[in-house]
Amino acid sequence: MSITLQVAPNLDLLKVQKRAIITMPTWYATLEAHRGLPVNAIPLQHRDLQRSLQGSGEKFIDRMRIRGFTYIDLDDMHVYGPHESKMLHESMVPLDTAHLPPEEVRNLVQDKQYQMGEFVDYLLVANFLRQEVITEVVTDGEQQPDSLS
Repeated sequence: MSITLQVAPNLDLLKVQKRAIITMPTWYATLEAHRGLPVNAIPLQHRDLQRSLQGSGEKFIDRMRIRGFTYIDLDDMHVYGPHESKMLHESMVPLDTAHLPPEEVRNLVQDKQYQMGEFVDYLLVANFLRQEVITEVVTDGEQQPDSLS
């Protein structure tokens, strides 16, 4: 049995769209951008939010670069939101491990529902280039099952 492994290094670049979720306190989310807005076009009255999103966008680009993606255009990052946050509050614990009386559990659940509204998510969307990767494995003949002796 022979196995040939081929990796094609000179393939085209593909344009891909990637997203990052940015979670922040509700009081900080001053911008309504449900239809999308370029981060660099955020109005001046939301300057603090814009700076925060630009910083998060730079981290996003750096993390994608490590994964082999190249950011295309500095003016092409868009923000959408705010949306209800999917982040769980760090003080949440599973109720089955809390070992508390039922009346205290009820109070905890009510408190947690209130705390969940303290955060919102913005979605950053950007275009990247990545080299298409094809790995081809060619085998000759059939593999023989391992025999147990």
